[in-house]
Amino acid sequence: MPVRDVTAPPLRDRLRAIGVFADEVGAPGFDVGRWRGGDRDGDGVIQMPWFDLGDRALAFVEALGGIVEPFDWPTWAATGEAKQLYSDRATLAAATPEQLSRLATSLIRSDRFSEGELAAAFESGVMAAIARRAAILAAGS
Repeated sequence: MPVRDVTAPPLRDRLRAIGVFADEVGAPGFDVGRWRGGDRDGDGVIQMPWFDLGDRALAFVEALGGIVEPFDWPTWAATGEAKQLYSDRATLAAATPEQLSRLATSLIRSDRFSEGELAAAFESGVMAAIARRAAILAAGS
């Protein structure tokens, strides 16, 4: 079992920090960001493309950092539980705080290895569903 940071704010506060984005993330006009790079310079060198999160999308990801926990996320991300949470909004709408933590951790960590994972999670509606569930959990916990 991972050791918890005793200086971390209570779970309810960390969920509330995520939940405040519930009406914003996924709403029409929400700026997820844009792909940058991929350009060839004068010497023919191509700059690797990267996804530049918009300011509010970045703020949301930073709020998610409050529930990121150390665990074997690559193994968990390959489980049926993880895949169902990602693909089934009804399952995500009933997620436990631990499941939200695991999903957030796997999304944030996987983006370090595969640029654009967070962008895809925003575009698919997963991030909006996480924000909505966090708001509900914060209100009831």
